[in-house]
Amino acid sequence: MKDLAFGIDFGTTNSLLSVWGTSVQEGRKLPEAVVQADGRPHPSVVWYRLEGSPVVGSEARTKMAEEEALVGNAFFRSIKRRLGQNRQVDIPGLGPIDAWRVASEIFRHLKDHAEDEPVLERLKASVTEAVVSIPVHFDGRARRDLRLAMREAGITLTTFVHEPFAALLSHFYDPVSKLNALRGKKVLVFDWGGGTLDICLAAISDDGRQVIELGRSWINDLAGDDFDQRLMSDIKNRFISRERIDPDRFSLEKAVEGRFWTRCENAKIELSSEDSAYLLVPSFWSIAGNPIDLEEEITRRHFEELIEHSLDRAMEAVNRCLKEAGIDQPTLIDEVVMVGGTSNVPAIRRRMVETFASRVSVVEQPEA
Repeated sequence: MKDLAFGIDFGTTNSLLSVWGTSVQEGRKLPEAVVQADGRPHPSVVWYRLEGSPVVGSEARTKMAEEEALVGNAFFRSIKRRLGQNRQVDIPGLGPIDAWRVASEIFRHLKDHAEDEPVLERLKASVTEAVVSIPVHFDGRARRDLRLAMREAGITLTTFVHEPFAALLSHFYDPVSKLNALRGKKVLVFDWGGGTLDICLAAISDDGRQVIELGRSWINDLAGDDFDQRLMSDIKNRFISRERIDPDRFSLEKAVEGRFWTRCENAKIELSSEDSAYLLVPSFWSIAGNPIDLEEEITRRHFEELIEHSLDRAMEAVNRCLKEAGIDQPTLIDEVVMVGGTSNVPAIRRRMVETFASRVSVVEQPEA
């Protein structure tokens, strides 16, 4: 239907499909058509089974912690990071395939889920074309892979939109008043998700009809997934030391590693709102045939110490963006919007508030 438009946020950790349409709900987004039953986005996890078609999303994420070690299973997360690198992955029974083909399963899942929703079913609408948001550092090769992945899933790419720019429109755009609330203002968007940090500084024209990009910066190897790994490494080292295990002989089974990763990610999310988190992984290791559980309490303070250098790099990226735009005083920025799951980490919020004061707003997201 011509009065419907679709946008896809293909994320490293989670992905979403949004639908807009004046005939549906006065031009506003329809969250019921894009999220799961629990209100969360779709995990960007793909599970290839020995028999049957690939499984994507929450089911794949759950099974990753249970069945990764079983013969014939292959699980992929953070596949977005492999796009544009001529990377192949090995699939049992299929052999090596291009990374973009794995990504296509996520796009297919988003398309099928949206089309099964009552709103689109009633309108007999199909997701045949869509806008997709991308990190600011994505080059031609990565864009090519995204286009191929979408085409494989039956979706024609209409255009790319930088992720922080898309976040600005999502947060401020109104179908009636457009961007009138930002007329004549300078807005900094700080988008820190599971895979990348993307920052964009935009100026809105005095009539609210134009958005001009003044500066941008990014870090493409530092985000929520990396914090998971850092937390896992720290807890492993504490466990090895406490149990007096030879580090050279320590190696986790795939299924245990999957459960461990899930517990650490959940603990990280919990630390966004709590001062501490309790982590339990049953039968984490065995000594002389006796299973040993992993039990750890992680404090927010300790977690923030683990990622302190990363926070320094993030603020350096903010300063690079301001410098590129010719802004020498943070007070010249009228609005600051923090989006992405990693923006929920209290330590980075504090640093942004210290720099930009009350002009900072954080878009709360459950997948922090």
